[in-house]
Amino acid sequence: MDEEIYEVLNSYKQAIDVILGKLDEQAKEIQSLHEENNKLNSVLFDEILEPARVALEERAKSDRFDDFNAMYGEKLGGYDDVLKKMNSNDDFSLSKDIFDQYDALEEPKPEMDAFVEDAIQTVEQQIDALRDSLGIESDKEVAIVQDEEGNTKVVADGEVVAEENEATEEDGTEAPTEDGEQEEQPELDFDEEPKEEEATPEELKKYEEELAKML
Repeated sequence: MDEEIYEVLNSYKQAIDVILGKLDEQAKEIQSLHEENNKLNSVLFDEILEPARVALEERAKSDRFDDFNAMYGEKLGGYDDVLKKMNSNDDFSLSKDIFDQYDALEEPKPEMDAFVEDAIQTVEQQIDALRDSLGIESDKEVAIVQDEEGNTKVVADGEVVAEENEATEEDGTEAPTEDGEQEEQPELDFDEEPKEEEATPEELKKYEEELAKML
């Protein structure tokens, strides 16, 4: 009787082990499918959806700038030559600069015409400050030019009113003095060790007395 019960129970155990083994295999397959799904999602997002989103945003921004530039580009472009030199950037575009500032604003944005006019007033104030610093009358046309040697000149109605020459600092030459000669600088000897001053007899005697007190 006991043997029959044992055989029945053992058959049940074997059947359960088979079922558990299959469940374990299915769990591993599900885990593998889950990992593969994560990889596909990563590829879909990082290599397809996100680049597509960025490209669409850049295209939309480019279209917005084209519309902005069509309305204000001609007016703002008149300041570019001066501002390129003032900003030391040959690629500077006032139209692009103002558009980027306006486009970055959070909603609700100010009215575009008013924003552009305020920006123009700020630019004109900067140019007027340059005029005042150089003593140029307001009715004269100001231009900032740069030659092939890197020398920058401020020209008012064709007359040079200020000039900045590129100093030859890189070649180590020194600026000339009023008489046209270069001022000689004293040479420093970094190999020379500092000289130690010898103690006087009085100082030695005082030192010996203090040492004796300590002992």
